[in-house]
Amino acid sequence: MSFELRIDESLGAALRRCLVEQSERLAADVEGDEGGEAIHKARKRCKRLRAVFRLLRPAHPDLSREGNALFREIGRKLSAFRDVDATRAAFRRFVATAGECGKVLEQLEVILHKDDPALTPELLAERVAESARQAREAARRYETLDLGKNQFSLFGDGLLITYKKARAAMRAAYDDPHPETFHEWRKRVKDLTNQTQFLAPLWPEIFGGLRKEFDDLGDILGDDHDLSVVRSIVLAEGEAFGSEVLELFADEVDRQLDGFRRQAHLLGARLFAERSELFMRRVHAYWEALEEERQ
Repeated sequence: MSFELRIDESLGAALRRCLVEQSERLAADVEGDEGGEAIHKARKRCKRLRAVFRLLRPAHPDLSREGNALFREIGRKLSAFRDVDATRAAFRRFVATAGECGKVLEQLEVILHKDDPALTPELLAERVAESARQAREAARRYETLDLGKNQFSLFGDGLLITYKKARAAMRAAYDDPHPETFHEWRKRVKDLTNQTQFLAPLWPEIFGGLRKEFDDLGDILGDDHDLSVVRSIVLAEGEAFGSEVLELFADEVDRQLDGFRRQAHLLGARLFAERSELFMRRVHAYWEALEEERQ
């Protein structure tokens, strides 16, 4: 079943179903294949689950706190085995769009091929087994949850918090433009991407479009984050390549980062044009219309 509520089920049942299904699929992803793509899928499941728990935070604070902590831990345990691949892929995208200087800069990729000796296949297998066990145990617990029926507050208050935080994070990123502030904005945008996907049946044309635009914004901010990581590693460890090459690298990285941040600002300005209270008033109207349709 898809990661969204259905017209023929109560909101509480839809939230419970998504928690159970995503937990089970997370376990199946990592058990089926310990490769990078499986870990990537599992981390996406963790982000979906945490987005649902953030929706539930005002109505079920203890459940939300415990669930968010669990899937944050699982995501972090697996992330080290994926981050290296993501960084190398980001460098290759960087070189491909660097124009004529790309041929000079591609020699720097060797810096990103220093594997961490602690990240052994045995450690990966251990973390995969532990993550799958934790996810399956969580799925069994979630099967008996009683989250409530169709109260708007079951998700409305959590969505309001997410939207407010994402809107504030955008302002913070441009007031204090550092990789950390843009990464924080990215995380809040990812929450909104997953939450609007779950809520899409409230009005598929509207929420489907919102979900796609939040996803596009998250991709831009993800490219910004990955390239910022590349920048940090290369400038810290690339001394052997000489100052001229590193200066050329830094100039080109900064040019591309500036491009990402201009794109993100144009899209973010549209997505967060509404004040939080007005956004939620509109969502509440969609909810009431859906409730009428159900009767």
